[in-house]
Amino acid sequence: MRGQRLFWRLFMSYLFIALAALMLSGWYGEGILRELYFDQVDASLEARARLLIRDAKPLIESGDYQAVNRLCMAQAEAVNEGQSVRTRITIVLPDGKVIGDSDKDSNRMDDHSRRPEILKAFSGEVGRSTRPSDTIGSDLRYVAVPFAVGDSTYAVTRTAIPVTELDRTLKAIRRNLLLNGLFAAV
Repeated sequence: MRGQRLFWRLFMSYLFIALAALMLSGWYGEGILRELYFDQVDASLEARARLLIRDAKPLIESGDYQAVNRLCMAQAEAVNEGQSVRTRITIVLPDGKVIGDSDKDSNRMDDHSRRPEILKAFSGEVGRSTRPSDTIGSDLRYVAVPFAVGDSTYAVTRTAIPVTELDRTLKAIRRNLLLNGLFAAV
């Protein structure tokens, strides 16, 4: 009888320690998973932005901004074909003027020169940020790529996707990991 009580006390202590360790490693693992997932999304958004540079360059140099806007819309349609997550594409000049956008009329958009990802891209590096969109009012993940000729950046291509879609995917992954963990524990 006494041995049985000791067994249950030890069992419950070890069970608590094991569950606490499992929860801690799950929390830590989720942070790593989120970071890896965002890195993958950033690489995809950067590749999409770079696809546009070759085609947009002559249009920007000629000053045909209506054609740039049409190109953004056409490129977004091509990129989004068959995808569950819609990519938004924007092209910005150094003065912050938007000359192309796949979702909104670029002539009615405000100055983008102070957006963090745009500032970084105009410094010659790829810019990334997650923040609310002033134009559409929801959180987006942005990646901005500079158009450079020599040392001079003359425009930035920015791509973005809704963070809600990223969170939905991460939630599904988290749920599957939890179910698999529970299954393994049983």
